[in-house]
Amino acid sequence: MLETNIFRNYINKLLKRWYLILFFSLFFIFCVHLVKSNFIDTEYESSIELLVLPSSDKNKEANETDESSVRVSIQLMNTYMNIIRSTKVLEDVKKELDLGGSVQQLKNSITVSSNENSLSMNITVKSNAADKSKDIATTTARITQEQIKKYFTGNQMVVLNTAVKGVPISSNIYYVVAGIMGAWVGMIYIFIELLLTRKIRDEIDIQQFGFPVVGIIGYSKEKGKKPFDKR
Repeated sequence: MLETNIFRNYINKLLKRWYLILFFSLFFIFCVHLVKSNFIDTEYESSIELLVLPSSDKNKEANETDESSVRVSIQLMNTYMNIIRSTKVLEDVKKELDLGGSVQQLKNSITVSSNENSLSMNITVKSNAADKSKDIATTTARITQEQIKKYFTGNQMVVLNTAVKGVPISSNIYYVVAGIMGAWVGMIYIFIELLLTRKIRDEIDIQQFGFPVVGIIGYSKEKGKKPFDKR
């Protein structure tokens, strides 16, 4: 019972100082905003969707050709995705667009994804400029098309959805995390302050030291007025 009262006492004191929790949350959010506004460039994202068209064999029946070709093309999707992020393709992209940085940095900015059992794939590019992300996505797709024709005769890769001007990547998650971290820091600060305090504020504080509580003397903040004055 005593442990329950102590716990409730801590919770009540925590709720009474809610403004500290709010202060730390807002302070952390402000720090994140300050860092992003002055020290971190805004990232933009642009994507382009490609569709792989399987080759056809004139010596086979149409239905058999379509089924086998599609199955082979699906099995080769990982190979196509590796070609997109290959050093050869990225070096050509870097050279054509006159990009700074290394090929590895360019590779890290490009993400290739595809749904299971699908002949389409998405190339997503992140960059610090809206037009730059679009140009990288478009150029990467075009050079990949040339490489696919070179290595896989008969197969074609067409653009299903063209790349558009990059849009800013949402950073709301950083503010949410900062607010949660600030709230935790505020609660930890209050708990540490309560543990280190030497003042006894109520009967629960006395019971923590094992002393019995005989009674409570009422207190009024109104000066000059006796607690039991009937007038």
